[in-house]
Amino acid sequence: MMKKVLLISCVLIIGLFAQAQEWFPVGAEWTYQIHFPGGGYPNECYGVTSIKCVKDTVIEESSASVISGFSGCNFFDKEQIFYYNPTEDVVYMFINDEFKPYFDFSKNTGESYYMYFPNVDNQILELPYDSLEVRIDSIVNKIIDGKDFRVQYINSYSKQQYHFFRGPIIEYIGGVNGFYPESGSCDHEVFWGLHCYSDEFFSYYTKPIYQEKGCDYIPLNIYKQSHKFTIYPNPANDFITLDSDEELAKIEIYNILGKCVLSQENCKNNRIDINTLQSGVYYIKATLITGQILTHKFIKL
Repeated sequence: MMKKVLLISCVLIIGLFAQAQEWFPVGAEWTYQIHFPGGGYPNECYGVTSIKCVKDTVIEESSASVISGFSGCNFFDKEQIFYYNPTEDVVYMFINDEFKPYFDFSKNTGESYYMYFPNVDNQILELPYDSLEVRIDSIVNKIIDGKDFRVQYINSYSKQQYHFFRGPIIEYIGGVNGFYPESGSCDHEVFWGLHCYSDEFFSYYTKPIYQEKGCDYIPLNIYKQSHKFTIYPNPANDFITLDSDEELAKIEIYNILGKCVLSQENCKNNRIDINTLQSGVYYIKATLITGQILTHKFIKL
């Protein structure tokens, strides 16, 4: 009798653990920090957004998850549907009455896959969806809440240069920098990183302070730099050089009204041509490859 009870208990525990290893179960919640640059840099609005899996559904005889929440891109403030195929180890998004690949964890380091998502502007691209080529630079294992998860470190490339998706992708959680791909234009609200993820089985906090003070906590000293980041010469006339102790993934330059006037990705060369800018005060926002944001002010002569 004891052996039967023990066996049943083991089966229940294994069953619960297997249930936990699903993408986007009902009740899953992501809290991301978002940034609205249109309010006048550096006085723009910062906030957090909550994205949730609100229910299950069945589409094309497949069990899928319905995700709802404001994403930082105007198109995505409505429900989206995802389906995970455990045999393929691929997460699909339902777009234009069909499932298209979104995350692919069957791929190995050095391989690529295409991430599909709804198209925001049909005037630019006459298709109901757009895509990014996601290249896997490396895969590492990470222990979260006592469980082992794979993490893809990726680079993404858009043929049309309209969208990007950056930062690590954690198995069963998703993007650490943002939930959805974002527009390549830089004058709208954008993701500034995941604070927390939770579901029935485990929780994940990107920093201890979010566990301590709550997932909606935004540090008041957001502009305090923890990395070396300087600009020279300053003031400058033709060029500025960015000196950072970590590689830069993207830079954006804003005028005093908060309008993005220059954007550049894959910043291997930290020398920026500012000849086209008018004289005045500007603010530069630099995104490290780790997803952290650094800022600095400079003057164009």
